[in-house]
Amino acid sequence: MPDTLVAVGGGRICDLGKWVAHRLGTRLVAVPTTLSSDAFSTGYSVLWDGERNTPVRTKPPDVIVGDYDILIHEPKRFVLAGLGDMMSKVTALFDWRLAFWLAGERYSDYGGANIARSTVDLLTRRLENIAKMNYNGIETLFLSEVTDGYLMEISGTTRVAAGSEHLFAFALENMGAEGMHGGEFCALGTVLMSYLQDQEGMCVPSSRGLACRSPQRPWA
Repeated sequence: MPDTLVAVGGGRICDLGKWVAHRLGTRLVAVPTTLSSDAFSTGYSVLWDGERNTPVRTKPPDVIVGDYDILIHEPKRFVLAGLGDMMSKVTALFDWRLAFWLAGERYSDYGGANIARSTVDLLTRRLENIAKMNYNGIETLFLSEVTDGYLMEISGTTRVAAGSEHLFAFALENMGAEGMHGGEFCALGTVLMSYLQDQEGMCVPSSRGLACRSPQRPWA
């Protein structure tokens, strides 16, 4: 039995690699070829059980290799989907805080939430670089997705990066919605959930740049 498994590909390949490495008890090296989600960095895998996509606990990679010469050639749509996945922390962190107050769930302000907010702030400042897919933009998105895996491990929960907007995305996927990537579903879910959360001044990526909600202009 090999002692190291190498997963090269997109989110589904990395999810499968994490599951196999977890079952075999081997080390895992993840080499993502797209940045459409943080799947390559987390200790969870979203697997199809024959009826629906189900997130299961597996293991995070032991080593993650990000090759700029590979990632720069991925379709731009994958990059925007990854940005949507990362920006969903805006609503996920709100939900996490709500779960702490209403359900008594564990909450990590210093070790998880504050770092996650800093990640969102950095992505917002470098939005133009990400859209241009230059080195600074690709590096920022890649390291943000790597950080997601780290945050889930130190906080002990996926809530630091996924909330009601991800449940919305999973629901659409399980209903058979096609033509969009998971990160695009998450971006749409972030817009809708932020409205339900009544978050003013919240911004998410759109085809025209940042779409921001305010009392005067619900989404401008």
